[in-house]
Amino acid sequence: MTLHDGTKHRGSSCCTPTARLGSRRARTAGAMVLLAAVLGFSGCCKGSKDSGSSPATTGSSGPGKPAPPAPAPAISIVAPPKGVFAPGEADKILPKGGAPIIRLLDAGAEPRAPLRYALTPGTVSADATVDVSTKAAVMSMSLPHMAMTYEYAVAASQGGRWPVVATLKSVKVEGGSGPAAQLAGLLRTKLKALEGLTLSYQLDDRGRVSDMKSSLGDRHSPEIDEIIRVMDASQQAMTLGLPDEPIGKGGKWQIVTRSPDSGMDLLQEVVCTLTNRSGSAVTVDMAIRQFAASDKLGFGSNATTVRSFTSNATMHTDGELTAVVPRSTTMRQEYSYNAGQGDVSAVNKVGITRR
Repeated sequence: MTLHDGTKHRGSSCCTPTARLGSRRARTAGAMVLLAAVLGFSGCCKGSKDSGSSPATTGSSGPGKPAPPAPAPAISIVAPPKGVFAPGEADKILPKGGAPIIRLLDAGAEPRAPLRYALTPGTVSADATVDVSTKAAVMSMSLPHMAMTYEYAVAASQGGRWPVVATLKSVKVEGGSGPAAQLAGLLRTKLKALEGLTLSYQLDDRGRVSDMKSSLGDRHSPEIDEIIRVMDASQQAMTLGLPDEPIGKGGKWQIVTRSPDSGMDLLQEVVCTLTNRSGSAVTVDMAIRQFAASDKLGFGSNATTVRSFTSNATMHTDGELTAVVPRSTTMRQEYSYNAGQGDVSAVNKVGITRR
């Protein structure tokens, strides 16, 4: 059950702030961030080749019964002042470019078994929606409703990895008035230009992504290339990283990631709870915290200084470990930030439904 659309939070990260909306540069940055939210909000759950999971124990808890895996200590993340780490401080938790850390916190109830993907080859489609409402000193508004349809093609496993090709089939941008209508036009133009984009990668049974490649034919421009860079980084994080150890209902694990390539360098913590499991069907609930690992937002000449940042989200997903897309996923994120033009707060609502 990979969590496509979606937060190397490469939101994407799953969640990143909408940028300033007053200038053309700001509107472009806002468009990029919203694209990342739609395409990479599940980036918050990525796996890695070196996940740092705690070793399973081999002792016993009684005659003939193996002991539950020993929980590893959680990675402690103390919120920095105003949510922005001083230079070098985030590196002490997870260096930029470092592998995500996955820690089993609670093995849960018996029966316990490892969580492992076993994808069924074939093609499946999914619809993603995102709605954002913002509040600032100068104005409050609901941004345009966005809807996208994706197609995912999964090939037979090759050497323990499934080749996956995700294609952005169609986009719709609806609603908005005043400044939101202007943003709707900008988003509609940029998203339409991305229809047909393919992202190919390989996925293993623990949710680890490798060999990510993107293609949009000969359609290129500095703005499109910048958006694709955000999306490409986000797509790499579109699977739920799984712990090595056996886990049962109520079990919890922690995923800590660093995502410097999504327009904002984010240090992110996700605590996952295995709410239910029946065969390959699983329900997972997630609590997500994000912090600014640096005070820069955006790329190159579009970069600005972040003075404060807070982000908290919850995510709920139902699906199967045999499917590349969950049956349904919902996320609600609340965040606030100040990038030099006053405090801005927002609520993001993202949904995915498999067809």
